[in-house]
Amino acid sequence: MSETSSSDQAYKILIANPYLYNIDHLKLILGHLNCMFLTAQTSIEYRDQFKKIRPNDLIFLDASLITSSDNLLTYSLKVNSKTKIIITARNNIEEIYTKNLFFYADAVLLKPFDIPEVISQVHALLKIDAPSKLNYK
Repeated sequence: MSETSSSDQAYKILIANPYLYNIDHLKLILGHLNCMFLTAQTSIEYRDQFKKIRPNDLIFLDASLITSSDNLLTYSLKVNSKTKIIITARNNIEEIYTKNLFFYADAVLLKPFDIPEVISQVHALLKIDAPSKLNYK
């Protein structure tokens, strides 16, 4: 569990994923944003970090952390319905339908996803103007 901070952050983005390399990948993709990254690799860490999220912030929640016994997505919506939620899932549409994720998420990204797709979803949900030039290399 970690934080990247700055005193003038406009947004907080919580990345909840059991794999550190996926967290690092998303942080790298979204590094151009003026934001603070919160991270969680377990459901317990997620609940602790979620307390720091404000309305209109963003959550990347990996579908593998969502189980019937500990539905983190339902918890998130009960606490703050204005927070934007992007579900990331393996390239397996059955996982999304089985857990009814389409009904709760603002967006769903299937892995592997394209960098421009991630950036456009984040910009759309946070209502950020797209930067005129980004180096995706």
